[in-house]
Amino acid sequence: MFSLNDKVPGYLLGKYQLIATVTFTALFSLVFLLASLPFSHNAWLETDPTRAFGLAVTFFLIATFVVIVSKRVLYQSYRKRQDMTYLQYILWDVAEIVLICILYTAFTLKAHSMGMIDIGEQSADHLFFKHSMILSSIWN
Repeated sequence: MFSLNDKVPGYLLGKYQLIATVTFTALFSLVFLLASLPFSHNAWLETDPTRAFGLAVTFFLIATFVVIVSKRVLYQSYRKRQDMTYLQYILWDVAEIVLICILYTAFTLKAHSMGMIDIGEQSADHLFFKHSMILSSIWN
């Protein structure tokens, strides 16, 4: 019987698996971002196309770097301890998602304060929960 306290199989935390996961996630998110641009009602895209592209590329690169660092720390900590439960693995992944959502919110608020985009009267909570590209499928 499956339990969240069971140990995660070693192959899920192996070096090549983590590299493949980061690579696939980065490529998939880039393709999804480009495919969804014509249908998106995002404050980033209501600006000059050059600014929108610059914001998107910068955010994408920083978010990818955050995930790479996170997976690197995960790999190093697993190599030392050799035991991670499914619950810990799931919480690690959820923490990555929340971190990227916080980054998105901070990026949007900074671009708004610099006059690059207009988010109107939306609060940081609203941006985080309603307009985050990652959580939008959960909340809407």
